Amino acid sequence: MLAVWGLLSAKNKLNTEGCGGYVQAVTFLVIHQKHKKSLEEITNDLCPVLSVQQLYRISTMYWDDRYNTETVSHEVQSLLS
Repeated sequence: MLAVWGLLSAKNKLNTEGCGGYVQAVTFLVIHQKHKKSLEEITNDLCPVLSVQQLYRISTMYWDDRYNTETVSHEVQSLLS
């Protein structure tokens, strides 16, 4: 979680009204069945404040060790890169 915090701070992409970027990053990390979300759903509904680069970094550094699944589908991951 600290890596996400640092990533967002370093890129200075936070909502100037508050912590919108942090909230969206945490929401992205804890939402279930991320592999079923399309890129449009992620960028428009879940995380409109975050850049594609930030989403890529978050999605590639997260691994769900409980279920041994990646955070997003391979298709979305390739679109983010």
